[in-house]
Amino acid sequence: MSKSRDLNIFDIWLQRKDFLWGKEYYGSLSRGKLDGSILFGDYRGSGHSIQIYKLDTRDEELLKSFTDKYSRKYRTRYFIVELDEKQDIDHIALVNRCGFKRYLRNYYYELKAEDFSSSSEVKVICREAEYDDVEQIMELDCASQALEYRDYLFATKKYIKTKLSDYYVFVDMHDLSRVLAFVFKAETEGNCFEFVTGQAAGAILPACVEAFAERNIVFEKNSFLRFSVASTHKQVIEELERSYSLSSVSQLLIFEASPREKSREHSAGFVLRPVAST
Repeated sequence: MSKSRDLNIFDIWLQRKDFLWGKEYYGSLSRGKLDGSILFGDYRGSGHSIQIYKLDTRDEELLKSFTDKYSRKYRTRYFIVELDEKQDIDHIALVNRCGFKRYLRNYYYELKAEDFSSSSEVKVICREAEYDDVEQIMELDCASQALEYRDYLFATKKYIKTKLSDYYVFVDMHDLSRVLAFVFKAETEGNCFEFVTGQAAGAILPACVEAFAERNIVFEKNSFLRFSVASTHKQVIEELERSYSLSSVSQLLIFEASPREKSREHSAGFVLRPVAST
């Protein structure tokens, strides 16, 4: 009979799994053999949400056991997983049966250095993120989330600071301290960057992509840039597809362990003051 539990260091070594910093495994073991596993970690330093990075199982009971344990014992509120719409059809069906629902799509693009050309009339400056930018990055990250989950699914200040070397910001040419959007290295397989901006500033996304490509493809001679944009920016999706090669579309699915009573009043979100595999 199989038993579901967190995998310890010995289990990971014995089952020939990779040791990954900041990530853990939950699995089903039967007579010392691993029947299936879930790779997961804390969602952007939230402390109350979990991101599932890999589902190496088709077992509903294992996934339900995982969400039940972590919601009851550790009071985890949300479980998030990103799955490719074409390659992960079976896993999408699996998580749907376990109560997950789609709340967003990510569109992944590829841009090769030889295909790059600058055409945007809007100009922004791309620079490395600094500590003084952290609050503005956190505010934009919150504003980019689906309204229903805006109070919970944003990167914390501590998380951004520890990952600051993975962040670049886009600033106004006339106000270098004003962050309009940002891009960061996504925690996905492969080298991919995720662009984030508030809803009102979504129109500048093409200019941000060009500015980042100039810095990281043309200047640093990288062979290509792979990036993603959330479906919250519907107004620029078609424009991006005219300029860049769409490589894949993924679904972001969420399971709410303790659903809140829906209020007629929408949350204003986290406000301090008046942004991906094939």
